[in-house]
Amino acid sequence: MNPMSLLEGFGEIREKFVEEAENYRAKSQKIHLTRWISAAACLAVLAVSGAVYLRTNPIQTGDSASNVASSAASAAEERAAGDASGSPAPNAALFDASPKGYANSSISLDLEAYKPITEGSALLSENQLPEPITQEMLGGFIGTASLGELYAYAPLESAPAVRILEAEDGAFQYAFYTGPASTGAELFSLYGAASAEDLSYVALEGGAQGAASDGSQLLEEFYQLFASLESQGTPPEGTGELYLRVGFQNGLTFRIEYLEEEGLLCTSADAYQAGSSIAGLVESLKGS
Repeated sequence: MNPMSLLEGFGEIREKFVEEAENYRAKSQKIHLTRWISAAACLAVLAVSGAVYLRTNPIQTGDSASNVASSAASAAEERAAGDASGSPAPNAALFDASPKGYANSSISLDLEAYKPITEGSALLSENQLPEPITQEMLGGFIGTASLGELYAYAPLESAPAVRILEAEDGAFQYAFYTGPASTGAELFSLYGAASAEDLSYVALEGGAQGAASDGSQLLEEFYQLFASLESQGTPPEGTGELYLRVGFQNGLTFRIEYLEEEGLLCTSADAYQAGSSIAGLVESLKGS
């Protein structure tokens, strides 16, 4: 027996109840259908959005990701190159405008005592200074002299004996310090030497003489003797025949005149009393 047979057994069913039952079933089916239609619409929107995103933003993996990163870097470089081509690059030296210290920071140097050295000068080859001067050779800004602006020589920041001079027309020249140094220690300091280990050799030049020594004992003796000397002031006029050339580990050299009769060692600005000890060292070079 089914429900309908049971109802028929109780008698006639009122039509109103049958209509209400039919309407309820139709309404329920409509609600379910509406929900499925809404869900399907949402899925369609998501699918379209995803396709648009993937078209404009492709997913990168492995080599593809690297290629995109490389392309972005190349684009940045191209933009930078375009900007640089529109205006000249700034002077690289201006990025480091603080004066550099050196071995003896108590020395006060006269900027006007720096004399420019012309291209091709023997001083450049003797001191192993390369030509031409390029931007990366410019160190910290030192100051302005009448001849132009002075910069440290970047490879030898601790050797203030040599600077780079930038003239008003933008040309670069090496400039050597020709001013006074009150002691032998100061003179060594100008060339970046703080101990005998910073010396490379001592050579005797002039006349029939010509000898050099790089022995550690002689270099130590010469450094201690010369560093203790005090300047006696301006050197006398006239020239001698003997010179001591001192080489440094950084490639620089200085040449100091030896006046044997007066017992003086002279730079262009100072005269140092050599004493018997240095005279004996010179004699040992003669005999070597």
